[in-house]
Amino acid sequence: MNIEIRDRITLNDGNAYIVVGKVCYQDRNYYYLIEATRNDSFKLCYEKAGTNILIDSEDKDINTALIPLFAEQLKPFSDSQISG
Repeated sequence: MNIEIRDRITLNDGNAYIVVGKVCYQDRNYYYLIEATRNDSFKLCYEKAGTNILIDSEDKDINTALIPLFAEQLKPFSDSQISG
């Protein structure tokens, strides 16, 4: 699967999401998704190895570790919003 930041994808829940972050953590690709029609609804997912399936990341410890990684990745965008 080749999912990139800014891609629009539809998950099995029938909702469309925008990929706003992608990090590799513990040999897995994780994605930060925001629902396309509601910016207050998001998901953290990982790519199931050898498939084109995204799985909700429900491991609290991993999610806690991912949040700063995604925040760092998004920092240039938030800085440009503040200064521009």
